[in-house]
Amino acid sequence: MRGDPRFAEHEDLITRENLRDYLLDHPRMVVRIIVAGANDYFTFRPDYLGSYGEFSGRPPGSQECRLCLLPTVSHSLAWTGFPGVAAYWLGCLAAAVVLARRSKPGTLRRGFALVTIALVGVTVVQYLTAVFGEGNETTKHLSVALLAASLAPVWLLAGVFAHGQRDQRD
Repeated sequence: MRGDPRFAEHEDLITRENLRDYLLDHPRMVVRIIVAGANDYFTFRPDYLGSYGEFSGRPPGSQECRLCLLPTVSHSLAWTGFPGVAAYWLGCLAAAVVLARRSKPGTLRRGFALVTIALVGVTVVQYLTAVFGEGNETTKHLSVALLAASLAPVWLLAGVFAHGQRDQRD
């Protein structure tokens, strides 16, 4: 955009306040931006960046994938779009809330549940930051959200199988 010869004519109009006002006046655009981010979310890792150096003997852009569990699962769920992303977040959040409510304060289960809630919160905040703040290379900027979202069910499972013992300091 800045490379456009006419950019200087309109540069003073591109402010955070004007962008905020535009998005508040156009809620459908907000929804389109949020929904479009799901494509990058399910891509899981940029396909234009390779894992290997120029002289590694590998084809340019080839990516290392020794254990491709997360990208494979992510790609297989891409058809769900943003409703699938939101359902995943809400499912993790609901399970964490149930786990927290059914556990006693100071137990491992409560701790795992609270960490899961924090991970879901990080995921949502990072998702919104990436889709509204980046525009380009959103997949790369969703890495924190993807890491947090990938860890949430691990912490939930740990909480389910954790013994209900209280912290030793009590």
